[in-house]
This record gives sequence, C-alpha cells and structure tokens, in this order.
Amino acid sequence: MHKNGARIYVVNGKRFGTFTAAQKFNKRKSKLSKIKKPRKKPIKRSIRRPIKRPIRRIPQKPIFRKVTKKSTTINRSIVTNPIPTQLLITTTTVPKIDKFANLKSIYYQVISDFRDPHQSPSLKVTKSLEERAEDCAKRYAEEKREWDNPDPRYGRNLGIARGLLDDVIGLWYSQINEFDFDNPAWTDDTKDFITMVWKSATDIGCAVVQNEEYYVCCQYFQIGNVEDEAVLTENVLRPRRD
Repeated sequence: MHKNGARIYVVNGKRFGTFTAAQKFNKRKSKLSKIKKPRKKPIKRSIRRPIKRPIRRIPQKPIFRKVTKKSTTINRSIVTNPIPTQLLITTTTVPKIDKFANLKSIYYQVISDFRDPHQSPSLKVTKSLEERAEDCAKRYAEEKREWDNPDPRYGRNLGIARGLLDDVIGLWYSQINEFDFDNPAWTDDTKDFITMVWKSATDIGCAVVQNEEYYVCCQYFQIGNVEDEAVLTENVLRPRRD
C-alpha cells in the first residue's frame, strides 16, 4: 500500500511503516493462534423426568342380572309363637355347720373304747348313718318317747342329756350290769349295751339335737337277729380282763 509516496504494510487491519515490523507482528500473531484456548465444559443440564401419576381407574358398574320372582307359600302350621326367655338362676348350697361335731367325735371315741374289751372292732363313721341319726334325734326331741325300730338291720341308742357333760354313752354301757353272759337276752334293760358292743357291726353315725335338753341318737349297721341266743353269744362277748 502506498500513501503519499511512502510504503505502508497492513497486517490484520494494523498498519506498519516497515516490512520488518509487519513481519514480527505476523509471526507473533501466528504463535498466539497456535495456543489452544481452554475449552469450556458443556453445562450438563438436568433432564426433568416426567412424574408418574397414579392411574385413576374408574370402577366398573356391576352387571345385575334380572331375577325373576318365584311365588312362595308360607306354611303357617310351622310358625310358632316365640318362647319367652327364662332367667337361669343358680343357687349355691352353703354347707351346714355342725355345732356338735366335736361332741360327736368324743362319742365315737368313747364307744370305740367300750367296744374294745369285748373284742369288737372300731366302727366306721358314715354320712348316711349320721343323717339317719339326725332324723331320729329330731323325732325324739319332738315326741320325747321311744318307738319301735322299723328296720332290724340297724341298731339304735337313744338318750337325753341335761347338759353337754352328761355321760349318755356311759349310761348305755352301764346296762352291762343287767346282762347275763351265760343266758344272754335282749330286754329293755340290756338293749343299749348289746347294740353298742355288737361285734359284727361295721358302721356308726351319731347326732345331737337341742330342744331345751340335748337329745342324742346313735345308729349302728349291721345288727343281726337279737332274739337268737346263739347270735347274741357270738356278738356280745365277755370283756377281757387285762
């Protein structure tokens, strides 16, 4: 390029008065162009994933079948009136307390002691005989007299005590003084003694009823034929002497 008769060198839009200056600039420019500029890393954009929404299902309407009515007849003979509900009432039985239990225990022991010298074994206390003796004592307290024994299999002792310390058992046994072991006999004066020491008897039951005085009854089982002298001899033995 010439301007006013002088040479001007233009490199990349820049003007230089000498060739050398323009050449240096060109070399420097080419070197700078060779230097790699740092590349910017691409910005990783987050990808929005679509939000899964629950699928709303529309419930299907049930398909109804047409039902045809059938004519039904009611058998009125089967229909009954309702039975009213009855309340179930339960009762508990309170066991009866025997206030004479200790006294009866003494009676059983004393009777056993009186039987022993006559070689008669101890007796077993049974509830059935105690109940039988209870009925007997109540009747005795009401009637205040003795009556015939309806069942000869059962022996019976009856007594009246004005106080609990009265020895009705000893009174029954005292009839031994009227009993003849050589010629045994059942009499009103010996029957209580005979019944008490009867050898083949196995069970006993006593009862006490209070009606001003104390009415005592003892029942024995089993008693044999008290009218037979041979049977009396077998069951009423002489007391052994220690």
